[in-house]
Amino acid sequence: MSPCMCSPPISVRIRRFFESLYLILGLYFTSFFTLDAYTAAQNSPFNVANPTNRSNTRARWHDCIMSTPGSNAEWETLISKVAETLENTRLEQRTSVTSNLNRTIDHTQLALAATEEQIDELCAQALKYQFVTVCVRLKHVKQAAERLRAAPDVGVACVVGFHEGMYETLEKEQEARAAVELGATELDMVLKYPLLKNRQYTDIYEDVIGVRNAAPAPVLLKVILETSQLSREEIIAGSVISCLAGADYIKTSTGFQGGGATVENVALMSQIAGLLGKGCKVKASGGIRSAADCVKMLQAGADRIGASSGVKIIQEVNGEEQSEPGVASGAY
Repeated sequence: MSPCMCSPPISVRIRRFFESLYLILGLYFTSFFTLDAYTAAQNSPFNVANPTNRSNTRARWHDCIMSTPGSNAEWETLISKVAETLENTRLEQRTSVTSNLNRTIDHTQLALAATEEQIDELCAQALKYQFVTVCVRLKHVKQAAERLRAAPDVGVACVVGFHEGMYETLEKEQEARAAVELGATELDMVLKYPLLKNRQYTDIYEDVIGVRNAAPAPVLLKVILETSQLSREEIIAGSVISCLAGADYIKTSTGFQGGGATVENVALMSQIAGLLGKGCKVKASGGIRSAADCVKMLQAGADRIGASSGVKIIQEVNGEEQSEPGVASGAY
């Protein structure tokens, strides 16, 4: 059966009606039994305008996607429906972001010439500032995992198919398995984004799901779209395919090809991920070098930040004297 992106079945519409009624009544009673009704309503879990409640309150299109598209034509139909729906969907922006910015940052060192000493310093910085991960190439995964073994809150992310994305799927699968065996807890794979130009959607899907199957949960999978090389339509297509192939995050950029993350692209990707309702999130990366950049991306809808300037960002937030650019600095 082709994917259904039109009006959902009557059972779904009935359930949506009762969910809406539940939210209305919940918001009413939350604000009624309090001295500060406005604040109670703003912070209520029933408030659909509160970005922290988005995953529980917004429409979920996965109720209408009856099966994964099996051909390029079916993918094109689905992607067109999503694009059409986005035109009629109000864009939401977060009014507040987490105060623990360090726990959104993948502290990154992807230079081909990176040394063991630089990876040691990267890990030491991640431990000091409690970044969520260090992000490295495959040849540095074992070293990073060993340095962080005693710090379960700091993971190791490894890039896959980096940075061109056009490696054979079998090579990506082998790289993913090797990374996990060496200690990687997360993978940042590069989409075969040039194929989006020719609308080779099935090939792209098979590539992503191949890596997903090679490294299933609990390993987190982030799919890099390389948004600077894509049109809006192609970003929508890449996001839809990646989300439906089981990505945990859709990511803007490698940082090695053209411009990096933009507020507009992050907001678009966040909107798509929320619309599909698969639990996929957004990672903004490329060109994020200040606390202000970081906050803008989080407000636009990102949940993870990829940056080689993580130390500078947190020093800025903490009001610390900023150190000279260290080994983790770079174009990323």
